[in-house]
Parts: sequence; C-alpha cells; structure tokens
Amino acid sequence: MKKLLLILCVIAGLLSGCSKDDDKPIVQQESEVTLFDKKAEPMAYINYVDDDLTIYMWDGTPVAYLEDDGLIYHFNGQFLGWYTNGIIYNKDGYAVAAKKGVVRGDIKMNETLAESAVKGVKHVKPVPYVQSLVPETPLFKDEWSVTDSSLDRFFLTEVTLFDKDKKAVAYIAYAEKSTIYMWNGTPVAYVEQEDKIYHFDGHFLGWFADRIVYDKEGYAVGAEKKVLKGEISMITPPMEPVKSMKHGKPKKEIQVLAPTSPDFRNSWSVTSLTDFFL
Repeated sequence: MKKLLLILCVIAGLLSGCSKDDDKPIVQQESEVTLFDKKAEPMAYINYVDDDLTIYMWDGTPVAYLEDDGLIYHFNGQFLGWYTNGIIYNKDGYAVAAKKGVVRGDIKMNETLAESAVKGVKHVKPVPYVQSLVPETPLFKDEWSVTDSSLDRFFLTEVTLFDKDKKAVAYIAYAEKSTIYMWNGTPVAYVEQEDKIYHFDGHFLGWFADRIVYDKEGYAVGAEKKVLKGEISMITPPMEPVKSMKHGKPKKEIQVLAPTSPDFRNSWSVTSLTDFFL
C-alpha cells in the first residue's frame, strides 16, 4: 500500500511539474527582421539565423554584419554605424533605416509598404576583413540622414544604371566615394551630397534622386532596377553583362555652381544615358 502511495505521489509531482512548464510563456526569437528606408519601403533584412547576424539587401546580396553590441560592419572591415532600438544610425547619428513598428520623432514605421513575397536567393557571403576602429558614439537623432539618402549608399553597394532601352550602361560604386563608371570601366562622374552629379572636370550634370538619373531639365536619362514611375519602367531589365576592369580615376576639379533643381518628370529625355555622361 505504501509503495502504491509513493508511486502515486511521484506521478502527481511529475504531472504538476509538466503543467508548470506548460504555463510558462514561450518567447520566440525572430529569424529575420525587415529594414525599411525613410519612404517605408522594405530594402534589406537582418538574418538572425546566421551566426554573424548578416544583413542582406532584398535581392539577396550580403552587405554587412551586426555585432552583438549593435555595431555594423561592412565585409571589407569598414565600420558603418549602429543598430539600436530597431533603428540603423550612421556615423553622424542620423537614421538610415528602421524596422516595422518604430515611431520616434521623424521616424514613423507604423505604416510601411508591403513586403515583396519573394526575396532574392542569398548570395555567398564574402570573408570579413579586419575591422576598422569604431568612432565615438554620437548622440542618436530621431531624424533621417541627408548624406546617406539610400541604403545602397550606406552599405557601400554598387548600383547599376539602365538606359531607357533597359541596357546596363553604367554603375555607381558607393565604396569609392560614389564614383560612376561606364560599363567598360571608364570613370565618368561622381554623386555628391544632395544627390548632385558632377563630371570630374567640375561640370554639373544632373541629379540622382529616387533611384533615377535626371538631366538639368528634369527629364530621366537612366534608372535603377525595379523603378516604376510614369514612363520609367525597370521592373524586369535583362541580365547584366560582365563589367570590364575599372580604369584609374582623374583628379576632381573645382565644381561649378549647380542650378536650382527643376520639377522632376517621370518621362524620358531625348538624351541617352551614355551621352549624358560623355
């Protein structure tokens, strides 16, 4: 009889322990966190499944990685900024991206654009280089950055520029101070702050705004992939050919004064993208 009571007590204790465990809340770790730009458009995401917390662009390009303390590094070792409170801040302390639900000052992610159903296949990650020194942490401002006007620029990626015939003609190398190269490797211009485009001789060419290259009259001469505005449709450009080796860059001359920006028209200029640069 004593044995039976002892067995019943043990069983009751086990059942009691199971019920307590079952009552505990289960906290699920997000496997991925989408990053939205200042237009509330999904542009990148943090993959928490990766050991090094890799940050991928939406097309699958690995652009940076996140340390446990929120420090963000490019794979070339360059320090980029911080990720804290669901916001990515640049080295000046201004926001360049945020996750859904964040509402702080000018950063409002309570209403974001719908995420594309399919992300690009993840590309192979490069080997990280030795990390650069971390600057002094700035005062984080709940305002959007002006200098890092796009995540492509912040993450130092290369952006292809297509002409109106959807041909890959040039690209912006943000890691090289926003230099613009023709597809044959010739450096032809660079993007300055406020998205102004200058030739190396200092001549002002136009603007790069909302992922579109505009001439001085405000007409489009080129655009990035996935742009769809008025006549400008780059949703499905053809496969890009292999780039030629980059040529040496000329010295930058003194810049001429840029004109006041016109109203940008979402229609094509009669000038080709090649003629625009050359």
